[in-house]
Amino acid sequence: MSNAHNEKNGLVILGWVTDPNEPNLFHITMINVDLDEEYNLKNLKKSEHFKYYMNRIMNEYGYGDYIIQNQYSGELDNTKVCEIKFIK
Repeated sequence: MSNAHNEKNGLVILGWVTDPNEPNLFHITMINVDLDEEYNLKNLKKSEHFKYYMNRIMNEYGYGDYIIQNQYSGELDNTKVCEIKFIK
């Protein structure tokens, strides 16, 4: 978890993997350590931490924008996986 980045409200992004069938589709795993705040697609974009990681991915891979496609529960407690399609 060395690349985990935390913000004061408790959202931590654990990491991401790309989809082997669609290289522009990323599966980003997040954990919410603040049980009082529920992250959903609506308020996720407001998170400074989320913006930080989206910018980091876009800079690293040369993308210009992204679309959040889906969000579902992860395998570990309190984790969510967000499917995000990046656009060149």
